Amino acid sequence: MGLSTASVRMLFLTAQEYQKNDEIRSLTGKKRLLLMQSEDAARVAKAIRNTKHLVLSNVNGEKDEKGNAVLSYDALMGTGAYNESERDRYFIVDAQKKLVLDNKTAEAAANAGIVQGKTGNSVSKNNFEAFMIGLGKTKSASESWYDLANDKLTSSLTPEDKSNLSLNFVAKYGSYPTANTSSTSVSTLLESMSNTKIDGASLKDIYNGTANVNIQIYEQGDHGGWGDANKVVTEFSTRADDVKKAVLTATGQDKGTPLEKLLTSYIDSVKNSLKSYGSGGGVDVDRGYSRPSAGTEGTSKEVVTHWTTSSRGSSDNDHVGLRAQTFVKRMLEIAIQYLKGQGVDGKKSSLSGQSSSTEFTQCVNANGYNVPDYEKQLKSFIGDAKFNSAVKFLKGENSGSIPDTDTAKFYYDLFTQICAKGYTQDSDAHNNSKLQAKLENGTYQIISNKKDNYETADIIQNTDFGIYEEVIGGEEYDKEADDYLMEEKARINREENDIDEQLTVKQTELQAIKNWKESERSQVMQRAQTDFQLFVQA
Repeated sequence: MGLSTASVRMLFLTAQEYQKNDEIRSLTGKKRLLLMQSEDAARVAKAIRNTKHLVLSNVNGEKDEKGNAVLSYDALMGTGAYNESERDRYFIVDAQKKLVLDNKTAEAAANAGIVQGKTGNSVSKNNFEAFMIGLGKTKSASESWYDLANDKLTSSLTPEDKSNLSLNFVAKYGSYPTANTSSTSVSTLLESMSNTKIDGASLKDIYNGTANVNIQIYEQGDHGGWGDANKVVTEFSTRADDVKKAVLTATGQDKGTPLEKLLTSYIDSVKNSLKSYGSGGGVDVDRGYSRPSAGTEGTSKEVVTHWTTSSRGSSDNDHVGLRAQTFVKRMLEIAIQYLKGQGVDGKKSSLSGQSSSTEFTQCVNANGYNVPDYEKQLKSFIGDAKFNSAVKFLKGENSGSIPDTDTAKFYYDLFTQICAKGYTQDSDAHNNSKLQAKLENGTYQIISNKKDNYETADIIQNTDFGIYEEVIGGEEYDKEADDYLMEEKARINREENDIDEQLTVKQTELQAIKNWKESERSQVMQRAQTDFQLFVQA
């Protein structure tokens, strides 16, 4: 027996030894991973230092007949040349420092009231909007190119808004509800509900009227009152919950979904009505109960009835019963209204006069939200100002309907320069060879403007614009790289120290297990030797 117990301990200690070894290997692997992260951080910092933040070249990949790179008009004056993260903007100007515009841009400027050659024009929202319209750019009624370019457009989604919607809102509420192409019918839902029974009658038969539709839930021995409210509510609740579960199962909606909350709210309204007004037929005058209007939906009068005679008891007894067919239909019609995406106000019946074969198309997303409830949550999440833009984004309709921020800022920069410096029209602006010649002989030049100072222009000295000319790095990029590398090194160092501490603990625990195991092994061997000697002597 002693040997058996010791063997069990040996197995236990061996398992512990394996576990500690696995934990040590895992920590060692994490430490190797930190080394790789350190190497990655160094590469990222190097890339930051070597960022190419200025390119005066053929952005569109155009080359001349000799294969040399050509600086095209669109490379500087087209939207493809602009990146919001760049510090500078670049324009082509003539000898008088007026911007050189192609025909389309010049016509748009004239459409905005800017006369060719005139300088010092002020920029207003109206003339900038006219400029954009002249370029063929459109916007929705609630959005403005001017406001977007100047960060004043509160209705437009920012990249952070879009990320927040995609990651957080959709994760909780699902995608935007759209109509399902496949339809279902009332009879399909009833088949799923047929296995649920109330007092032996299936919900399907109750709905179709082929089973008892007035199920007694309470009997009182004395005639003259509608009964004990708490007992009536308790019996009603039991049957109501059974119907609710069956409806949710049939419609594929889980507990906690909006539909479940909607059905629960309806059941609660009937309970409250029972507690306040009774079942409608019998009124306890002494306690001040008043009778609700006959058939009022959402009250006890709609689905609970009272009578004084019954085959189950004396004619002097009070009885309370559930109008089962009315209640089942009411619960199912609430569900169908919701699944159709119409929203439910809990007041209007929609199934009266309809057969169980009636089909309907669902408009509920995977999380159980229909359009009204989904948009209610969306408005609360994103706010009224951005609600319409958020709807377009989630429905995938935002392409072209919401102005692009970079595009708006590019054209605003361009239009600001046109107003300040004036412009000259060049019908040959898109002829690369002619533009190249004018740049080389000094007829045209390239100016550089800091983003926040459009009145200051630095002449870019150009000698051969057939070759790429680029500025790499700079003090601000070096600082950004140093800051990034310092933060990464500090993080990696903290995690490495933490791993080292854990390794020390695990290795100490492992050694203790090994020592214990060795002690147990010695004891097992001693007991085995003693048992063997006893056996030989015997």
